[in-house]
Amino acid sequence: MRILPALVLVATTQFVAAQTAISQQIKADSILVSNRVVEAIVYPEGAEIVRSGSFAAPAGRHELVLEGIPETAELSSLRIEIDGAQLLYSKIHQGGPQLPADPPEEAIEALKALEEVQDRVAALEQEARSLRLASDAAEAEVTFLAQLGDNGDLAGGDPEALRSVAQMIGAETRRARQSALEAEAQARLVDRQLEWMELEVRKAEAALNMVAFDDRDRHRLVLGIESAQEVTNGQVNLTYRSPYSAGWAPVYDMTLIRGETPMLRIERSVLVGQETGENWTDVALQLSTLNPSEELEPPLVWSRSYALEDPAPVASPRMMNEPLIEAPVIAEEAPSTYGGSYQSVPAGLAVSYAYDDLVSLSTNADLLRLRLDQMEFPVEVYAAASDTTDGTAYLMARFTNSGQEELLGSNVTARFVDGTFVGQLGFAGLVPGDEGELAFGPIDGLQVKVRQVARSDGDRGLISRSDSMRRVEEVELRNLTGEVWPVELTGARPRSEHDSLTIDWRTTHPPTLEDVDGEPGILRWDFDLAPGEVWTNRIETEMAWPDGKVLR
Repeated sequence: MRILPALVLVATTQFVAAQTAISQQIKADSILVSNRVVEAIVYPEGAEIVRSGSFAAPAGRHELVLEGIPETAELSSLRIEIDGAQLLYSKIHQGGPQLPADPPEEAIEALKALEEVQDRVAALEQEARSLRLASDAAEAEVTFLAQLGDNGDLAGGDPEALRSVAQMIGAETRRARQSALEAEAQARLVDRQLEWMELEVRKAEAALNMVAFDDRDRHRLVLGIESAQEVTNGQVNLTYRSPYSAGWAPVYDMTLIRGETPMLRIERSVLVGQETGENWTDVALQLSTLNPSEELEPPLVWSRSYALEDPAPVASPRMMNEPLIEAPVIAEEAPSTYGGSYQSVPAGLAVSYAYDDLVSLSTNADLLRLRLDQMEFPVEVYAAASDTTDGTAYLMARFTNSGQEELLGSNVTARFVDGTFVGQLGFAGLVPGDEGELAFGPIDGLQVKVRQVARSDGDRGLISRSDSMRRVEEVELRNLTGEVWPVELTGARPRSEHDSLTIDWRTTHPPTLEDVDGEPGILRWDFDLAPGEVWTNRIETEMAWPDGKVLR
């Protein structure tokens, strides 16, 4: 529990020795360049980071030393730009802690707060141990008194003396048991206090982590430069990737505004987090939909080959000893594949969001929500229902993405109706020009009832063994609200996969659409339902098949 402050204290007290060792590795003509993260391009997975530092160097050859590059940096992606001097070579020293000379004041205060909480925890733990020792001592006293009462040597003593001993044993046993119970009860109270204090410890550790310096291994970069000017004031920019230590995801608040002209308002935000091992302070942030960790080239395509072969013999009880010969069949060999799944991200189709203000983001601690913009679309509001089970209709909004940007998919979209939160769902995304549908919860006043009116078939169960079947169902929609609702009722009609299976299907109201969204057998009825109105649809299904066949 005290590992983190111990590391911070050791790092602080031993900094002078560490800096002395580091300085011995830096040549006299070396120039230590202070640098920090100034820009970050964050992808859905990973980030490209730019760190910058300024230096002043006289004419001649020198070495610039840049420390503090975190171990999460992908060194193979490192790109170096120097303004004001010519780059001759670069060297990278991997690993080793590099600590600041003076820990920030807020880190020292956070460390003190954590130590105070830990001291309180240690005191409570000591108190709990003391109480349980007292409880154990009282239980031991009870055991001793019980053994004393069982002592056979007392059996032949004076009755009056025995009575006094018995009273003493009883009184002392009650006292000892009472002491044990009180000590255990107090210990349990302390245990509950400890549970709360553990939460305080974690909060204090998180607060320290947000402001304290990080003492994990860092990389040191040494750059050989040559300056022709008498005094050069230059700048070094380092760009590298941090593949799996940062990311972002879109978050939407979607509000359906009802009325004479219904609208859909979408407030777009993003969640950004990073675990690069160093805090970002006043960084220019850009978000990109590109994912450089994915494949860049399509998989190889291999030719397909076919061959003819005889099927393996299948034995039966009547033909156990007879050869089984069947016509050859065509077997298709599984094609070989190379590489994994491929998702193309053409450069011209990527979307980038540059945030106007500078951003600060702590490593492993912050999850930053940034607002992007607000978009509005006209919508068609309707009620969607299904004829499969009883229930209610659902409030839906259909709209077209008339903007110039793709609405990216999101796992988190809060849904509101006229400002009231109704729930949270995912969103698949929508490209410009495409139509989408959004759900906004049940409409309690639009009730759906499905009942079976008649049924006639053979054996009941999952498998029917007769040669015919007849079913009659009724679907009822009742409007108990005070407004007219456009309704879209979805259902399905049975389909036959064999010519010998005939299906006669009739309905009171013919469907408005068949094979909805290209799905065979999916139907839809569109109609308006006035206040108090009841809409009923009777569906009759008759199926017949040859005798001896089984309907599945």
